[in-house]
Amino acid sequence: MAQALDRGHEVTGFARDPADITHEDDRLTVVTGDAYGGTNVGEAVAGADAVVSVLGQGKESPDDLLTAAGDHILEAMADAGVERFITLVGDGVREPGESVSFGGRVMGGC
Repeated sequence: MAQALDRGHEVTGFARDPADITHEDDRLTVVTGDAYGGTNVGEAVAGADAVVSVLGQGKESPDDLLTAAGDHILEAMADAGVERFITLVGDGVREPGESVSFGGRVMGGC
């Protein structure tokens, strides 16, 4: 977010809790919503040139969080005519002491 703002872009930050977005800038608009349920995703995507998603899945998150949220984001993008989607996920990133499944070891190279 900071890099986009530093480069002069207008940015819309989307979060369940707007306090999680700590940047302050005249070119930053904050939209409160829920990507999992789809609340206000369309509002956040409207007028965008691209969508950058850095959704994370925590221990308490629903198993289908990234799939459901991704579906809502892609639907909102289609409705708004936005064609560029960039995503970053931390799959394969391990925490110290974490129990890793066989599939996780293969994927994460552990």
